[in-house]
Amino acid sequence: ILKDINFEIKKNEFIGIFGLSGSGKSTFFDLISGLIHPVKGKILIDNFQLNETNLYDWQNKIGYMMQDTILMDASVIENIAFGEDIGKFSTEKIKESIEKSQLKNSINILKNKENTILGERGLKLSGGERQRIALARTFYFNSEILLLDEITNSLDVHNEDIILNTIKNIKNKTKIFITHNLNSLKFCDQIFQVKDGKIEIYKK
Repeated sequence: ILKDINFEIKKNEFIGIFGLSGSGKSTFFDLISGLIHPVKGKILIDNFQLNETNLYDWQNKIGYMMQDTILMDASVIENIAFGEDIGKFSTEKIKESIEKSQLKNSINILKNKENTILGERGLKLSGGERQRIALARTFYFNSEILLLDEITNSLDVHNEDIILNTIKNIKNKTKIFITHNLNSLKFCDQIFQVKDGKIEIYKK
């Protein structure tokens, strides 16, 4: 699907990648996250090649946000600290994650605040709020690299702008956002286009 790719992503940049459906955007994310390996060539992280020896440490730095956020029929807290044992939740980290993802106002109007049960697939929340829960989750686990896969497809333009502006202003994290919609990339520092098996800098 992808061939002869050669480019660099700098730490803490907000990178946008767009292309038609089936062009190889998701394959690119699979390569970056080490789910698949290049047939030829290398993936270098600070000049060290990504391999089986360092793959686990690399994947622990990655937070993966998707269009369809996985939410449990459980409390806001349990959904932010997703997968962690209840007795190990950090109240301070939960509070900080809620602040950073700008969820505080939405949670304050809920009857039981952060202890509110969200319902199956988070049905008590709007699409934008569900994405903020996913964003809070990446803050909670302190992911250094955020892979954002078509995360705004189900949002209206207003909520899309709010979410992407929030992500743009996240400090000390590398953000890579893939979409098929070029208009969604106005907040990005740099834009790449996936086309004909290549990933190249987009020139307007």
